[in-house]
Amino acid sequence: MPRWRCGVTAIFVLAFGTGIAAQVPPCADFFQALCGVTVLGLITWYGGKMAWQEYQWESLSPGLGLPQWWYLVWLPVLSAAMVWRLVQQTADRLTGRLTDES
Repeated sequence: MPRWRCGVTAIFVLAFGTGIAAQVPPCADFFQALCGVTVLGLITWYGGKMAWQEYQWESLSPGLGLPQWWYLVWLPVLSAAMVWRLVQQTADRLTGRLTDES
């Protein structure tokens, strides 16, 4: 496959996605958000459990000797922030305040 074909394919996918974006029903937006919340919710839950276990075990990082949970706590915190943003965006999209063009 020549190198220029990759760019053409990407443009085709973008054009295809943009073309059908106006025809997607709200239930598809809701399903997309539900799938995203499910995945990010699992990451938040299990990341939080892992950080809590590292906090309880008081394990230290091998390089600097800092508590391991300092590194792991950001996984559930940031994924929870992503869930919050996904819920906001879905609510805006379903109420009509956000369109695919904006």
